[in-house]
Amino acid sequence: MNVCVSRDFGSIIWVHNTGIEALLKLLRTEDMEAGRYAAFALSNLSANANHRDKIVEVGGVASLIALACCEDINAQKQALVALRGLCITPEYRAVVVREGKLLLILLISSFIFEKCIVVNLSYLKKSSSF
Repeated sequence: MNVCVSRDFGSIIWVHNTGIEALLKLLRTEDMEAGRYAAFALSNLSANANHRDKIVEVGGVASLIALACCEDINAQKQALVALRGLCITPEYRAVVVREGKLLLILLISSFIFEKCIVVNLSYLKKSSSF
């Protein structure tokens, strides 16, 4: 069963109360692979409006932005997809913009220029206070 989009009340409660916070802890570790998989799971969870609320409430935007600015292109992709999912909700688009990361929203639209994303995000990380 895919708990990301499940209508099973027990699964939704577990994901909402435990799973999302556990995934965010993985995003904040030094383990890039764990962060990549956590971002992948969060991108699936962000398909559900109730999960988007919880992800934003517990600080997921900042954590996903930090991962999107790392050197690993695969981790960047997963973080950007999760941020894109959060931006389905207009008020969460504003949250991402308020975090000062409007450029990330623009980068989300396409992964065609992967090399440019790596270079630009690495440059931004060095030149600003992420």
